[in-house]
Amino acid sequence: MAEGANGDIYVAGTAPNCPDPTYFVVFKINGAGILQWKYSFAAPEYNAFCMGIFYEGSTVTVLNRSSVSYGGIIHVDLLKLNSSSGAYISHKGWQVDLPYPQNFYAGFVSWTPQAIRLNNGNYCIYGQTFGDFVAISMNTDLPHFAVLEFNSDYDFVKGYTINSSLPANSSESRIKVDRFGRAVYIMTTFSDYLNKTKYIGSLDNGSILNQRKRQYTNLEIFYDNFELFEDGSYVYINNMATPGQDNFYLEYSRLNNSDTGSICLGLRDNFSHIVPLKYIPFDFAWIDINPNPLIATNNQNNIILPITYAASPPCFEKTWCDTLRIRGNPQSCDL
Repeated sequence: MAEGANGDIYVAGTAPNCPDPTYFVVFKINGAGILQWKYSFAAPEYNAFCMGIFYEGSTVTVLNRSSVSYGGIIHVDLLKLNSSSGAYISHKGWQVDLPYPQNFYAGFVSWTPQAIRLNNGNYCIYGQTFGDFVAISMNTDLPHFAVLEFNSDYDFVKGYTINSSLPANSSESRIKVDRFGRAVYIMTTFSDYLNKTKYIGSLDNGSILNQRKRQYTNLEIFYDNFELFEDGSYVYINNMATPGQDNFYLEYSRLNNSDTGSICLGLRDNFSHIVPLKYIPFDFAWIDINPNPLIATNNQNNIILPITYAASPPCFEKTWCDTLRIRGNPQSCDL
């Protein structure tokens, strides 16, 4: 979703079809919530997913990821539309310049890629690769993440993969890139459900700055995530519980690339490395460009029920580290 002028909203998404093709639906709503235009584009491809939409004055750019077949060519596409009418203007497609199966391992897993606009005006696409998806069973050096950059003419500028031989659990792999091209990524290995090792890496435009690992023992770990700050630091948040879920913990760590290795901050490790990645043109044509893909439906007369809130159990600080340098005294981070 992207915001345009005067409160206009541009929405792009994927409408799956069985069998193929997959449809990309794009529409515009004005500030009053009134639909202005709507289009769908059918790609004659397998397993396509929309990655984002960007408003650029007279045009909007839509980015998508597709594959010719499972295990086949995986490509990314940049589509330009008229922002006033939604009319098609142009597009370019790009694929990995590697032989099979290396091109498959370096290609984006279907649902994971994201897109942002960098400070230099370029588009950045990043996400997990199929190498990360199969790593847990292969135990060899594979690409786990890919980061790509395209200019405003939709031409490929540069790219790289983050490779590792870790047998990572792909459901717990994450990467985030900010508008400066800095990134944080995480991989997880485990001996069993209650004992895991988290590997956290930080880089700046393809150069690794810090790598660390943190051991979690006798804990159930749920969803974790991170965010980058303007000063180059980043926060890691982890939601976990004791076995049986009698007690829950929310772990918050503010990390810096200058941190030295410790149990609290994470022990230094060299679990990953950067491999340059090149993309070459991939030619294809959109089919079924439809200016009326949306069908009005009657109001379903849904009833909105009041939400009842209940007081949660009291929450208190269990332990802490002096990573923010606000306490003055070092403390153990063991739970």
